[in-house]
Amino acid sequence: MISPESCAEFPMRNHQNRRLDDESRLHVLRDCNFVKQVWEVILPSIRGNDFKEESRIDRWVTMNFLSKDLHGSGLPWSTLFGIACSKIWNGCNMFLFSEDYRLAQELAHCILRYTVEVVKADMLLPGLANFAMPRVERWIAWQPPVMGQFKLNTYGSVKGQSGYGGGIIRDGIGKWISGFVHNIGSCFVLCAELWALYEGIKLAWSLGIRNLWVDCDSLLVMKMVNDDFPT
Repeated sequence: MISPESCAEFPMRNHQNRRLDDESRLHVLRDCNFVKQVWEVILPSIRGNDFKEESRIDRWVTMNFLSKDLHGSGLPWSTLFGIACSKIWNGCNMFLFSEDYRLAQELAHCILRYTVEVVKADMLLPGLANFAMPRVERWIAWQPPVMGQFKLNTYGSVKGQSGYGGGIIRDGIGKWISGFVHNIGSCFVLCAELWALYEGIKLAWSLGIRNLWVDCDSLLVMKMVNDDFPT
């Protein structure tokens, strides 16, 4: 923490031998000379005497978090205040433990930019309580290919340290033509999915099947096969 005696020239590291109790949480978040400069950039009026003179940190935090006021930029003050406290606290810790710091004006502008991004993100989620996405239920069933063609369904999975891959080939009326399953050995899920697809296509080719549709439960695998994957 930064002691009141040493923070006048913050950031400097002449406070490192001070006792921890020289510093209060309220001093770190509001009363340190460096932090005062941050608040002055964010809000020159400093929101009146209550902001500067409240002596209990719980009341000070509650007062600002419950505020319905807007910052001069239109940002909600409660959001801006919370982000500012977090960034100021992290900034002090970064300085103490890694000697990394920002100038007061730079930190203040960082806080404002970050708050803008948070508010924008919040506006993208209208009506979603607790940020929970609505659940959509759909019936999923196997769809046959057109008559005269065949469909290969493949899957890959990993259990423990072993990968497994398998598949089945059916015709246009759903009749079973052939199938396979393999213990691939130690691998990742993506590898198992790719290996199953490879074995399935190889099996279809060996059976003389050329008109083949492929269903795979991995979108990533299908994008890779269709050359729709960034390299």
